[in-house]
Amino acid sequence: MQHRSTICAENASTAPHNMVLVAAHNSDLQAAHACAHKTVLVCRPLEHCPGHRTNPTPEHDWDLVADNLIELADVLSCPLR
Repeated sequence: MQHRSTICAENASTAPHNMVLVAAHNSDLQAAHACAHKTVLVCRPLEHCPGHRTNPTPEHDWDLVADNLIELADVLSCPLR
């Protein structure tokens, strides 16, 4: 059985390696990487109260890592306004 992301790539008429998953959980990115997608981790260090950090650091060598979506936009040279 094909993974959903592979089916999405086929429906978009592209290869999985031309798609990217932006996620805040390392486990989601592991699944995307296994399907040959590019990966972007958004760490969100301020998501929870002080002392509670869900994913404070990347667990793998993802394609890009940012603390938040504004930082990711800066890295990708995407104007926000």
